[in-house]
Amino acid sequence: MIGLRAADILRQRFADFYAAHVAGLKSHPSHFVGITQALFSLVEACGVELPDFLDIRTEPHNPAAALIALPTHLKRDEDALAALDECRWALEAFHPIVYGLTHEIEPLFDGGRQNLLLLLLWVLADQTTWSPGAADIQDVIDYALSELSAERQAFAERIVRLRDQRWPGDLPMDELARQLDQVIYRELNLGKALRYAFAATGLQFADLSLEELDEMGWTGMDWYSVDFATIAAEQTEARDFLQHYYDLDNLVSAQPEVFDEVLALLTEVVARLGAEPPASA
Repeated sequence: MIGLRAADILRQRFADFYAAHVAGLKSHPSHFVGITQALFSLVEACGVELPDFLDIRTEPHNPAAALIALPTHLKRDEDALAALDECRWALEAFHPIVYGLTHEIEPLFDGGRQNLLLLLLWVLADQTTWSPGAADIQDVIDYALSELSAERQAFAERIVRLRDQRWPGDLPMDELARQLDQVIYRELNLGKALRYAFAATGLQFADLSLEELDEMGWTGMDWYSVDFATIAAEQTEARDFLQHYYDLDNLVSAQPEVFDEVLALLTEVVARLGAEPPASA
């Protein structure tokens, strides 16, 4: 039974909490939901960020409260039993949040108001070893252009010109990223933004997207051996990469002059590496 499994995980991973709060509980559907909530609360208290679940409420600042903090409707036995199905899924498919970008074109560029930094980098790197290969780059450009509103045509003109500014195929991308680590634009690290855009951070929580987890046939982590402190530390590092990309993209996608300034900084570093890109048309 899934409730007993949650209790066993608590007993083995959080023995003191189990002894103080769980050992004396009777077998009851609502108690099992509470035990699952407490387990997830304790994991979050370790610093791990978890996805939201419909009927599972967590209290990372007070895991003991999660044992009894059930929604009113789950206090009925039949509803608590139904909620245990979600508990089963949560335990069996357990995964901390991953922060990587999807490679699905439509959600990336839908509305034409976000991820223009990603488009800029993808087009420039189309011929390099870091080319994302998610789709033909012209298809990506065409879709992004189709999403731009009339008042954002200044971006359209810049995007169209990017194909003539693509980086050469032999550009050493790892070295470019290292060089860009030294380039700080408005307090944002261009090397981190570049690595995040190409899933090249070396961190699974920054490089993997939820869609990729699904494609991999994710079956969950081993509750009995996973190191929650290590996951929390890696998630924190991954969020730092995400934040540099996200904040820079907000600037690039909102201000054509920032688009130009970031492009100029990238071009300057590429030139320093001795791989001068083709002249702009």
